[in-house]
Amino acid sequence: MSILGRVSFPRRQHLNRSKITLAVETAGLAAVTITISVLSLISGPAASRAIIGNDKLSHMAGYAALGFFAFFVIRKLFYVKRIGDIRSGLLALLYSTALGGILELLQQYTGRQPEIADLLADVGGSLIGIIIAWITSSAAIMISRNSRQNH
Repeated sequence: MSILGRVSFPRRQHLNRSKITLAVETAGLAAVTITISVLSLISGPAASRAIIGNDKLSHMAGYAALGFFAFFVIRKLFYVKRIGDIRSGLLALLYSTALGGILELLQQYTGRQPEIADLLADVGGSLIGIIIAWITSSAAIMISRNSRQNH
């Protein structure tokens, strides 16, 4: 069996709503990715505290949003419907960590210093966002299943 497992497709009646939701989530992911990339590559002391005022908290907040959106986009792209499926979370964490690592390496060319502590804050923030997304997604799936069983 492949890493994707069985792929299920959404019902035809929900296809338009699913496409709109995916478009909004993808736009959110793109916006967060671009914002993090720009803020990470701006040189100067104010760049590292541009969002919250604390460098590590800024990293965690940005990457929590990134992990949250990445989870939902990946979940929709692979039509994951099972609550216990961890592939979406793992792929979202891989995406977030790769982006954080690449941006940390690129900072040395913009006059900033790459830091392992920043990358750890990125990973921690991503995990927080992914966990929140997983809880939200699991709750929505359970509510949807219960409402279908009651009708």
